[in-house]
Amino acid sequence: MPRLTAHFAVVACAHERCVVSELGTNAVRPLLAIPQLTRKRLWFAFIVAVLTDGAQLLLGPFGWVFIDDALDVIAMILTCWALGFHVLLLPTFVIKLIPLADPIPLWTGCVAAVVALRKRAQRPPSPPPPPRPPPLPPSGGAGPETA
Repeated sequence: MPRLTAHFAVVACAHERCVVSELGTNAVRPLLAIPQLTRKRLWFAFIVAVLTDGAQLLLGPFGWVFIDDALDVIAMILTCWALGFHVLLLPTFVIKLIPLADPIPLWTGCVAAVVALRKRAQRPPSPPPPPRPPPLPPSGGAGPETA
């Protein structure tokens, strides 16, 4: 009898609640993995965001034919590679496809928000407080006498 197997990948994970979906292949798993944030990844993500927002600002509100959209696609791919996919990237990507929203530096703001959320999620838990010392025994008034 043939054995049926299914592949699963974590699609979204926030605050210990994970959504799991069934996949046909393992190809999507690396794209959804959340990488460890390093200085190089953070710098890369911010440089991509600032350069993309700057280029779109220089191109003007209407940009050139599909260059703004191509910049948004490239920024989305590179940011997802550097920081891992985050739900906040989707509205930024969609809003930047609107021609008059190009002068707004949404990529820079979104990268800053995703970095803050990722850092908070990757912060190790604080150690438990030290145990309290046992209470001192009550004194019965029989202390050393002073003259």
